Amino acid sequence: QSVTVEPWILDYEGDLYGREITLELLSPGKVFGTVSFFSGTNRIASVAALTDAEVLVLNHETLQRCFGEHYSLVVEVIQTLGITTQFLVSQVESLTIISAEGRIAHTLVQLALDFKRAPGAASYRIPYTHQQIAELAGMSRVTTTKELNTFSDRGWVQLGYREVTVLDEAALRRCVRQGEKS
Repeated sequence: QSVTVEPWILDYEGDLYGREITLELLSPGKVFGTVSFFSGTNRIASVAALTDAEVLVLNHETLQRCFGEHYSLVVEVIQTLGITTQFLVSQVESLTIISAEGRIAHTLVQLALDFKRAPGAASYRIPYTHQQIAELAGMSRVTTTKELNTFSDRGWVQLGYREVTVLDEAALRRCVRQGEKS
């Protein structure tokens, strides 16, 4: 099991043909490798540091000792596994039942989990490039940029250098619901 201590790490999965899908961009403090760690299987995803990063690697013995001494850590790990499961189910739904416009809107709404500072916040800043958002949505950068520009024209987002600010999350949520394929 690993924990990112310092800046951004890309968590991705590749196939035999060299294609990759971004699973998540991990911010400082995010845990990765939990599924393989707890299931005793090999990790199928890979990680790559986008900047210099410090990673804390925990082995079974250390984690078991920590669990014994700190029950709150057990609860936190279970919550993390639940959030990860919810995120992955949401990704599968996005890839299979939502239109291109809906997938980008869905990705921006999902990123609120990491970047929304307060539950009722009117807006939130996502420090990702169009390419990074495209990878998370499983789409091309060109299509992603087209959809982001449409959202900007509608006043739902504000585009900046290497960032997107969500201004109207409710509109993005409506877009996801309307973008579901029938």
